[in-house]
Amino acid sequence: MEFRIIRPNGGIRHVYANAYLNFDDKGNVKSTIGTVQDITERKIAEASLRESQQKLSLHLQQTPLGVVSFDTNFRIIEWNPAAEKIFGFSREEAIGQTPEGFIVDPRITRDINKIWNALLSMTGGMRSTNENITKAGKTIICEWYNTPLIDDTGNVIGVTSLAEDVTERITAQRELEKHRRHLEELVTVSSPAGIAGRKECLAIQPNKPWAKTLAWFIQRTNRNSCYTALSHL
Repeated sequence: MEFRIIRPNGGIRHVYANAYLNFDDKGNVKSTIGTVQDITERKIAEASLRESQQKLSLHLQQTPLGVVSFDTNFRIIEWNPAAEKIFGFSREEAIGQTPEGFIVDPRITRDINKIWNALLSMTGGMRSTNENITKAGKTIICEWYNTPLIDDTGNVIGVTSLAEDVTERITAQRELEKHRRHLEELVTVSSPAGIAGRKECLAIQPNKPWAKTLAWFIQRTNRNSCYTALSHL
């Protein structure tokens, strides 16, 4: 049994005690053998581990990142509240599922399998950006941060992933790139006279913020003909 003892100096120690009875031929107890082991350090370590696990559990429940864990068969074994919010599936719906056809479009299964195999062989796949599908059928873009879980012998026993929905950020980046290319097309002309008469130059005149921006670009490149026209909008 385990119990605590108080030492003469007031210190508290945890001990584990065993007792064995020796009987004579008539079944009477003739002696007792007992052992007492100090397990204080073990109890402290166990308490520290429980505290760490509680903190980790609280973090997993509150983090805005989706936490998804897989076994070696690529089946989901952990699915936190953020994952529920991102993908729309409850924990009960997700546990036991594989990503294909669940949160991954079957058309990109080959790419996902390459990432998975790289993780199992510990040769890559730690980070990926790919399209996912939600319960509502919406396509979103997620960044995945993947970590293989290793046992004491160095074998992979699963993978834990953090998922972040970056759809809005990627969409905004694509729009900015689209507008940047459009601006470059407007200011990249063969001569100042050519830009003054371009339809694109006239087309953006109603949009004064864009016109002012374009005028600045043109001024910097010494294409004054269109700059003069735009600066008077």
